[in-house]
Amino acid sequence: MKRSNWIRALFAVVALAAIVVGAAATVNQTYAKPSKPSNCYCPMVWDPVVCSNGHVYSNLCVAHCWGATGCKPAGPRPW
Repeated sequence: MKRSNWIRALFAVVALAAIVVGAAATVNQTYAKPSKPSNCYCPMVWDPVVCSNGHVYSNLCVAHCWGATGCKPAGPRPW
């Protein structure tokens, strides 16, 4: 085999290995889910509020536990 063919073959193997390693690294990424502060105790009441961060919380107590501010009722209640 000519030297140029060896170089091409080596380049192809290295490129393929880089693709495989990159794909495996992407698949194995994990993301930490934020956890609720442990010192907050809120009633399990559905009274939704929308806060300035754009998130909807089940009630004002839960929103405050997560540090949300500028909360307002989420809208008309269905009952």
